[in-house]
Amino acid sequence: MGPLDGVRVLDLSRLLPGPYCSMLLADYGAEVIKVEDPGLGDYLRGIPPLVEGTSAYFLALNRNKKSLSLNLKEAEGVAILRRLAETADVVLESFRPGVADRLGVGYADLKAVNPRLIYCSLTGYGQTGPLRERSGHDLNYMALAGALAQLRPGAEDLPVLPGIQVADIAGAMYAATSISMALFARERTGAGTYLDVAMLDAAMSWLPFVAARTFVEGSAPGPGATELNGAVARYAVYRTADGKAVALAALEEKFWHAFCKAAGHPEWRQERSEAVLKAALGGFFAERSREEWAAWAEGKDICLEPVLAFDEAIEHPQVRARGLVATDQLRSPVPYPDVEAGPRTPPPRLGEHTEAILAELGIDRAECQSLRERAIL
Repeated sequence: MGPLDGVRVLDLSRLLPGPYCSMLLADYGAEVIKVEDPGLGDYLRGIPPLVEGTSAYFLALNRNKKSLSLNLKEAEGVAILRRLAETADVVLESFRPGVADRLGVGYADLKAVNPRLIYCSLTGYGQTGPLRERSGHDLNYMALAGALAQLRPGAEDLPVLPGIQVADIAGAMYAATSISMALFARERTGAGTYLDVAMLDAAMSWLPFVAARTFVEGSAPGPGATELNGAVARYAVYRTADGKAVALAALEEKFWHAFCKAAGHPEWRQERSEAVLKAALGGFFAERSREEWAAWAEGKDICLEPVLAFDEAIEHPQVRARGLVATDQLRSPVPYPDVEAGPRTPPPRLGEHTEAILAELGIDRAECQSLRERAIL
């Protein structure tokens, strides 16, 4: 029994943020019904690389779900969704603000048939403000939140393009958390609610230290201005003899002292010039390969780790011990007793569960066929 067993989620979202959110809910027991357009489905299904005709990205985000093919641009499709909403606990959507209302599946429409419904809108800029209807992607939200500007080697450098979708995943996680809190609150109040989650908001909320410095000093810290963004030699990345890298993060004095002692350079503890220290450490780490430094650091408790590529990281003993990888997918990282928070059922084929789901509403196979012929399913 997962903590969300018995919770039914209608997921109208697509691409990355919404499906990541609903995958988290599904991993912990929720029944997630992925509502997809007939024919095309979630756009992510066709984006390379493909595995037996389906996107590897889609496969990574849609395990443990069911797929219902339904045309929400037709009145009959909307009527079916409203009937399903009567049986649901949660609706998740990622349309631009106003689109769900125009389709007839907005919060007011579905609350009318199910007052206990928790309805979550996950969008780029949120439901309010001058940019509410603007298109965007992760890079845009990071840029506007002040997060992208923090990823600069130097004051005159352009920000480094993130290789991970920070705002998208952060928004998905906040959406999953908000939905879980709303379900808990409903147990006490009996009432559903509306949740407005924005990826811009999520990205900005991940800058508490940047915000703290800004509010105190009046301007955002630039590159090399703080201990966490390049100001100190003891918290930095260094190249090794084989062209790879290690990450040193000996911020606290006890770790820094232990590192200097292990390195045979106790004098580094008294050095006050960070430029001198960085040069010294650069030469020090250039003497050995990454693997040699990883072996050297074992047992020393000095906050030194190798910088691994992802294909190396998934083979690391700590990652394996934590069970973070299963059947070529990543597990959800939050442990829960006796719950397999990873792949239990494979990602669904488009419309795979349509007839079984509609049978619950008394719609038989013959009627499903009629609906298909009219492009409703």
